[in-house]
Amino acid sequence: MSVLSTLKPLTTDQYDQARAKAIERVKARIGTRPTRDQFKRELGALWSALDVLALIVFVAALLVSSAHIITHMGMLASLSYNSAIETGIVLPISDYTIIHQIGMILLAEASMLLFMVMHGMRAREREGRPWWSRHFSLPLLLALIAATF
Repeated sequence: MSVLSTLKPLTTDQYDQARAKAIERVKARIGTRPTRDQFKRELGALWSALDVLALIVFVAALLVSSAHIITHMGMLASLSYNSAIETGIVLPISDYTIIHQIGMILLAEASMLLFMVMHGMRAREREGRPWWSRHFSLPLLLALIAATF
């Protein structure tokens, strides 16, 4: 005769009592149920007055820099245009110049921003360096070259 055959099934009341005790034990182990307020975090303001000022300065610098790039690239594109080409895809001089101007604005401005963001994101990697080289990186050098352009 096996042990399993001698076990009697629980009655409905016994099952309900065992279930209630099991739920009480689980609740006692996991503690009180957290509330929604316990998960709220203060993240601060999305914008500040300093951000607005930085945006104004950025837009002004972008406009001045873009005007210089447009003028310079317009001159270079007109000097490099070869109207003797008659095969393949031939762009009129106006399209050729516009592509150069817009492309160089995107390359100069976007690359400078990209490299500055890369420099900022890798700050923790540079923490172990000596203090005099902690603030220098290849992305910073590339950002300065792009800004100079």
